[in-house]
Amino acid sequence: MTVTAFDTHAAVRAMQEAGLEAPQAEAVTDAIRLAVTEGVSTKTDIAELRSEMKSDIAELRSEMKSDMAELRADMARLEIRLTRTLYGVAAALLAGQLAAVLALLRLLG
Repeated sequence: MTVTAFDTHAAVRAMQEAGLEAPQAEAVTDAIRLAVTEGVSTKTDIAELRSEMKSDIAELRSEMKSDMAELRADMARLEIRLTRTLYGVAAALLAGQLAAVLALLRLLG
């Protein structure tokens, strides 16, 4: 965004030549100057913001890596629990089948 210089002295003179008193011309000029320059970012402002954003992004990236590592560890723990549960269920089924076979053998034998 290009900001052009605002010649306040020339503006006051022009208003005085148009019939305004000096205090009114200066007040209007100040209002115009504030309206033109307020909210305008300088290169330094933009550089500072860019630096802050880079820092924030790096911090977020680090937090995300940490969160992902925690999620992977949680998934590994869940996998172990599920595997143990699966083996427990399989053992119970095998024991039930074995008991059924033994009971059948007792009946037949």
